[in-house]
Amino acid sequence: MSRPQPNLSERARGTLLGVAAGMGSGPGATPDPVERMLILADELRDDPVDLGRVARRWVEWYLRESDRGPVAPGTSAGLDFLARWDAPPRDLGPEPDSAALVVALPVVLAARNSPSSLVSGVYHVASLTHPDPATAWAAVAVGVAAAQFLAGRRDFLGDVIAALQANDAPEEVLSALRRIPLRQPVNLPGDRDPGPIPCLEIGLGVLHRFGQARGVLGWLESVRPPPMVSAVVLGLSGAREGEQSLPAVRVAQLVESVRIRTLAKRLVAPREG
Repeated sequence: MSRPQPNLSERARGTLLGVAAGMGSGPGATPDPVERMLILADELRDDPVDLGRVARRWVEWYLRESDRGPVAPGTSAGLDFLARWDAPPRDLGPEPDSAALVVALPVVLAARNSPSSLVSGVYHVASLTHPDPATAWAAVAVGVAAAQFLAGRRDFLGDVIAALQANDAPEEVLSALRRIPLRQPVNLPGDRDPGPIPCLEIGLGVLHRFGQARGVLGWLESVRPPPMVSAVVLGLSGAREGEQSLPAVRVAQLVESVRIRTLAKRLVAPREG
């Protein structure tokens, strides 16, 4: 007997819980980018959304929480610039990191039925800390894939490529997406973030190769990739298969699981019918 398909609320919870489970968390601490993802989810309850207020809340958290754990150099440079100038950075600082690929996923939950709003929203949220266009478009690619899964679709790669082509995304992002059907996800153990484009290619490649959660979890267990790769993979797997598909042990260890479920429900419940 086949398992019933997850409903929208289960997929929404799976998306945010998957990111958090992929990143992991220590006792009493919520890591970046999970906390910034949840701040954004909270701000998306207001209409219109004030990205300036989102940025200020990110900065307040960044400067206030001494036990927040490490923040990647690219994100840290972006937050330092926001703190000093109250505006997003324009120039490339340190090498960009992959945090932007998952931070904007609450936008996908809220704007899942409006492709143009989704693309614009994810791009601008990613650009708050990462001025590199390739990083922002990699975040859009993850967002479009998540939107396909939230809608119950499983064949996602063509839609992702079409959306980025229609918006003149950088060729390095499109090339990474086109490579996915031609190669297996690489084995990339360790803790080091591989960077936005490799993280995008590996993350979407795992979902493209494995059509069921069992295969995704088997790959994670055998490879043990860096946390940012795990966050992309489990966030997308949660969007496709629902909360119940995530590794129960990882979810049980999350200190913010109730908050995450509540915010995910708020973003989709008014539109769920």
